[in-house]
Amino acid sequence: GNSAGYTNTSGTGNQFIGYYTGFYNTGSNNYFSGQQAGYNNSTGSYNHFEGNNAGMKNTTGEKNHFSGMQSGYNNTTGTRNVAIGYNAMYNNTTGSYNEISGYQAGFSGTFSYGVIEGYQSGYNNSGNNNTFLGYNAGYTNTTGVGNTYVGNYAGQAYTGSHNTFIGDSADASITGLTNAVAIGYNAKVSRSNSIILGASGTNVGIGCTGSTSTLTVGGSISFKRTAASSSYSATNTDYLIGATTAGITITLPDATGFDAGRQYIIKAEFTSGTAVSIATTSSQTIDGTTTLPKASAGTAVRLYSDGKNWWTF
Repeated sequence: GNSAGYTNTSGTGNQFIGYYTGFYNTGSNNYFSGQQAGYNNSTGSYNHFEGNNAGMKNTTGEKNHFSGMQSGYNNTTGTRNVAIGYNAMYNNTTGSYNEISGYQAGFSGTFSYGVIEGYQSGYNNSGNNNTFLGYNAGYTNTTGVGNTYVGNYAGQAYTGSHNTFIGDSADASITGLTNAVAIGYNAKVSRSNSIILGASGTNVGIGCTGSTSTLTVGGSISFKRTAASSSYSATNTDYLIGATTAGITITLPDATGFDAGRQYIIKAEFTSGTAVSIATTSSQTIDGTTTLPKASAGTAVRLYSDGKNWWTF
């Protein structure tokens, strides 16, 4: 083609097909096909660019494969990338080790170690170590890293890190979440370090083939037991607290810090001695009074929160 490989002096083993392909090339073992494909390549070698303007601004980047009009267009020094599709990985400059496929997939940013496939998936991404698979998957993510989004529109709306969204339209409902998981069609998660199964109204079954309840367990259930031999403040990971010493105090956490319905069981695990006292935080009440219950030897007190105070049942 006209001016293909025009400036090449020392490069060997190249094939240039098309108008101005490999114009500034001095690298070796490159294959450029399409108008101005690999136009600015200097010493970059072992590249394969197909399509008009594919890899046009690549200079020293090596071992890249760009296929599609303007795929890898702004790549300069990035290496070992695969970008397939019109405008795929268009603005990546120095990012490496990516596998991108789809119309404008991974279009806007520079990033590395990404697997992005689907129409405009990862369109605004500049975060590393992300996997976005599906139409518009991870579309809005900018700097978030370590995410896995699988499904059309999965993770489309917000930026976050180390999240997993699986299913059509599975996503966060606010920005900035970390370590959040949403699984199922239209499943939405609003808190970090949380797992959501299905959209509102979904029934979940474990060890069974179907469920007519919000949760059906086809087997046994085990709850964490915390042994308290001295006075103890319950945490948000406790459920069953076994007081092994008489006369100690178990202090409940702030009821406003949980969803309504949070429960604790406090059991006096001794046969004689002074009852276990139960205290609250911030002068919150139990059963509407500040006269707080106690667990005498061998008995238990079960409590739940209404989101403001505590109640026994």
